[in-house]
Amino acid sequence: MNNSHSSKRGRGRPKTFDRERAIEDAMRLLWQRGPGVLSVNELCGAVGIAKPSLYREFGGEDGLVATVLECYLQTRTLPLLDELTQDLPMARLVNGLANWLVTPSTDPAGCLLAKTRSTLDTLGPKTTAQVEKMKQTQRAKLTAWMQRAQNNGELAAGLDPTIAGRFVDTQLTTLLMLAAQGEPADLLKAQTTLAFSGLTNR
Repeated sequence: MNNSHSSKRGRGRPKTFDRERAIEDAMRLLWQRGPGVLSVNELCGAVGIAKPSLYREFGGEDGLVATVLECYLQTRTLPLLDELTQDLPMARLVNGLANWLVTPSTDPAGCLLAKTRSTLDTLGPKTTAQVEKMKQTQRAKLTAWMQRAQNNGELAAGLDPTIAGRFVDTQLTTLLMLAAQGEPADLLKAQTTLAFSGLTNR
């Protein structure tokens, strides 16, 4: 009997890398702590792989963060924007947004995109490009919402939907940052209502 051969067989097959789980774990850590403040070792620990595997799977830290942001866009940002930009009365949607901001969640508080946008100078080119894609996607959705509000006679007279969309993007980012900082629910809801009050005729 060949002991060497037997020993090799006894080790079994290497554990399969769970890419989707790794991305989700990294997303939660980045969401909690914010990009630009984590070391590569911390990211590797969260993902559960060594540095060589990080480069093999994602092309490095920059590739991982960009991949995480794409996942966040698809699983968190777009569903929220689709909900927010339904063809419903604007007041109803704003009220829904205010309630969503203060509803307890198992996700970290605030917005990963908002946190990332505030630390762009510390991020790599892939992440920077992904943030720009997400920013433009969000603004396009919000501008379409404002355009629909104008078509329905809800947008305040004289407001350009594109400018209004950018304004909503800025306000939404600010509100999400306040949520991440633990802003009391009553103040957060009041500020949400105030932020949108100048946009509507109703």
